[in-house]
Amino acid sequence: MSDEYYREHEPRGDFDESGNYINGEETYQAIADKLQNGQFPPVFSWTDQEGTRLDIMMVYGAEQVNRLGEGMDAGNALFVSTRYGWFGFRLLDDDDKRIIKHPTYVAEKLGLVRSNPIGKSLAKLINGVIRELLPEYPPNQGSK
Repeated sequence: MSDEYYREHEPRGDFDESGNYINGEETYQAIADKLQNGQFPPVFSWTDQEGTRLDIMMVYGAEQVNRLGEGMDAGNALFVSTRYGWFGFRLLDDDDKRIIKHPTYVAEKLGLVRSNPIGKSLAKLINGVIRELLPEYPPNQGSK
C-alpha cells in the first residue's frame, strides 16, 4: 500500500522509529478497538524493542463451528498468531476474572523457546489488549 494510504488511515498507538507497534497504553487501546469494531482481524508489525520484530494477527469474537481442542470456547478467547505459532488464550476464568498470562506460558503456547525473553514482552502486549477488551472484569490473582 502507498504512503498516501497510510497517511490517510494513520493508525493509533505507540510506535518505534520504523513504524512498528511497541507496548504501551495507546497500542493496547488501538488494537482492542480494531478487534471490537473491525470486520477483519488486525495484522500488524510489533517489536519488543530488544531486536525482535514480529508480524502478528489477533482475532477476537471468532465464530466457533465445532468443538475445539482442550475445551476451548472461541467466545472466551483471544487468538494470537505469529510466524512461530498461534494459540487461543482464554480470557476469563470460571469466576469471571481476567486471566493474566505469564510470559513462559505465552512463549510456550506460541511456539517460542520457554526461556526466550520475547515471551515477557508478548505477555505484556496480550495482557494489555485483553485488559482493554474487558475493562469491567477484575484480574485474577494467579497467572497462567
